Amino acid sequence: MGLAKTHTMDALSIGPLDHESGDRIVRFPKQVLVAKATGRGSYARTTPDRYGFPRLRRSRTKQHFRYVTGDLVRAVMPSGKWAGTWAGTWTGRISVRARGQHSLATPSGRINVSH
Repeated sequence: MGLAKTHTMDALSIGPLDHESGDRIVRFPKQVLVAKATGRGSYARTTPDRYGFPRLRRSRTKQHFRYVTGDLVRAVMPSGKWAGTWAGTWTGRISVRARGQHSLATPSGRINVSH
């Protein structure tokens, strides 16, 4: 068919086409939305040890300081004496912590940010 070899074009090309009778693909997508399922977290109330006994209790709430694990956030890290190597603006998925020091996953690594 002379199409580019991509997963999107493979998905468009399924099914029988009869080129002699005039069957053809008339429209191609300009962009493709890619979605990823990330889950809802754990419903367990305790963290067990290797023998299955409760080791510690987990927080009942999953939302801390109006953020939920998996939210896409933009963190503006100040420049100056205490900024270190992470000064600038970073965008990524956040993992929330009850104390307010959240973990931000960026393409260049994981950094700690305050709420």
